[in-house]
Amino acid sequence: MIVRVFDKQTDYSIIHGWWKLQGFVPLHPDLLPTGFIVDGVAAAFAYCYPGVSLGMMEWIVTNPEAPSADRDKAMDMVLEACATELKAAGAKIALAYLMDERLIERYKKHGFAVTGTGVTEVMRRL
Repeated sequence: MIVRVFDKQTDYSIIHGWWKLQGFVPLHPDLLPTGFIVDGVAAAFAYCYPGVSLGMMEWIVTNPEAPSADRDKAMDMVLEACATELKAAGAKIALAYLMDERLIERYKKHGFAVTGTGVTEVMRRL
């Protein structure tokens, strides 16, 4: 498996389908920052906020039809790619908002510490 930079033009329709298969509302492509993808398996995105040394790792998504072992490995790969991207951009802290316990455990495996619980994500179109 190879992790590569996400290309909105060619990759968006793929992850749009993954989000739909998993029952999530797909994010509009204009809202996606730098991302990374393992073809056919997983993708994740990294937002960097210059001037505050903070980055966010968001919108991780997997292909629910890919083998479980492949999804497991690919999620680790895209998360590490996001962390590397944030560090290179000057972030000192990477933040993520999570609710799924399995995903929280995965992030902990990647050095994240739980700093809050009971998160509800909200979004407003402007």
